[in-house]
Amino acid sequence: MGKIRHRTSLQDIADHLGLHVSSVSLALRQDPRMRSETIAQVQAAAVELGYRANPYVSAWMRHVRDPERAQDGAGLALILGSPTNQRAIEAKYYQSLLLGARKEALRLGFNLVDYGFDDTFSNLDKALRSMTYRGIRGVLIYDPTVSIPGEVLARFEEHFATVVMLRTGTNRFHSVASDAVGNMEMALARLGALGCRRIGLPSSGRLDALSSFNRRNASTYLLAQAMLPAEDRLPLVDDVHPPSKDSICVWLKKYRPDGIISLNPWLHSWLVDFGVRIPEDLRYALIGTEGHMGVAGVTGVDTRGEDMGRASVFKLASLLSGNFFGVPDCPQLTLISGRWVDGETA
Repeated sequence: MGKIRHRTSLQDIADHLGLHVSSVSLALRQDPRMRSETIAQVQAAAVELGYRANPYVSAWMRHVRDPERAQDGAGLALILGSPTNQRAIEAKYYQSLLLGARKEALRLGFNLVDYGFDDTFSNLDKALRSMTYRGIRGVLIYDPTVSIPGEVLARFEEHFATVVMLRTGTNRFHSVASDAVGNMEMALARLGALGCRRIGLPSSGRLDALSSFNRRNASTYLLAQAMLPAEDRLPLVDDVHPPSKDSICVWLKKYRPDGIISLNPWLHSWLVDFGVRIPEDLRYALIGTEGHMGVAGVTGVDTRGEDMGRASVFKLASLLSGNFFGVPDCPQLTLISGRWVDGETA
């Protein structure tokens, strides 16, 4: 059995400096009753001895000392990012993701406090001061469309436990995201089991222009296509990003798929406009059925946005309970698998 590591306590710091434990506690909180020299001495010793405050104990003590302020804090910060990311919240899928995060925070006894920014993040310092005042040590970064600049993320690297939702590219923090590869493979297998041989993905052929989510889906699709007989392979739409309604219409008439996997909830209405009868003319499956737009009984993959939100907060809570702050040595990526939804379109 491995040796249990001793966690440095306030008493350890007090013994090291020859102070009373209450003086150490006051100094670490920079209480104005303490001399600045003592505060500096205690904080230096805390760093030297590797002291980390237990967030749950700290939250309880804040409640004991100042119930009104603690009621407003003892929480987690939800970093909504720039206005572009904030506007994305209007989409049904992202609403389910944030709903799951809020439900899990409530279940675990945390407040989830929202912080939005302008395009230049000019209010970042103010937000950080607010987080410090509230006693927030856990940060959940919502990153659906436009990645938060590296210099902004760097401000969270020292003093916070941090988890990123959705983004799975180059990332220094732990992440929780949708299993795009597994979901695409599921959709291909399900449509294949329904008799589809020529399954199309109406996506741009410019993989470099796609979001990381769509790029992983398209790459998985192309790999599966490469293993099919030549007569069953279908290319992506064209090099225009995003594909226009007209270009998808031309692609559809030229290649005549018997099944389509869609990443875009509005594609179904376009197919209806083209005169396509679903599922008589082709079978239609949507990846992200929870984000469909007015399509009753849509078939496809539920990517479980609410579960992703829950998993993100659960991961963050586990970091806090273990006193894991800053940039991890080995960032972990948690992938949430989707589930197949039988509907009327396939």
